[in-house]
Amino acid sequence: MFTARRCGKVWDTPAGGIGFGGQMADWMPPAESVDAALLPSLRLGNARADDLVRNNGIAANAVALHKDHIVGHLFLISYRPNWRYLGMRESAAKSFVDEVEAAWTEYCDGIFGEMDAEGKRTFTEFIREGVGVHAFNGEIFLQPVWDAETTQVFPYPIQGCQSETGGHAGVCPRKPPASRRSGNGPEWKSPRLSCL
Repeated sequence: MFTARRCGKVWDTPAGGIGFGGQMADWMPPAESVDAALLPSLRLGNARADDLVRNNGIAANAVALHKDHIVGHLFLISYRPNWRYLGMRESAAKSFVDEVEAAWTEYCDGIFGEMDAEGKRTFTEFIREGVGVHAFNGEIFLQPVWDAETTQVFPYPIQGCQSETGGHAGVCPRKPPASRRSGNGPEWKSPRLSCL
């Protein structure tokens, strides 16, 4: 215990303190992690946020405006290597940066959506989706998918997954193993993720 003095009044306060005037005397938050505090009401909170953004024009436009301010219409790489450390001349480094940025733009924002496993989205659209979901829900998952038949430089396009339960991440639903499809094993249940 220590003694606090203010305006001639003396209070005996515990080491945690109750504040001046006792305004924090009744505030007794539990000592728990952020996850433990959020998990009991996470599903309801996420459902309310989804419903609000889906059915309220102001909220939907706020999320769209947030995406425009954060990402814009094209997500560009800003590659600035330390050319002195790499032993390059400044002119060679500038041309190298131009080549890297051009290759990045061609791969990530190609017209055929080579980066997306479904062939629909560009990298900018993935980032916009992530920023939009994070604005009201907080979770988006991207999973690399191996594609052995591709002719692309990088044989692992990205599959977007969205959590429907607010639980921990699993993997995107894929075709279940044959033992679970044939009835020989336990019934296969899809993970609680849906592919975007």
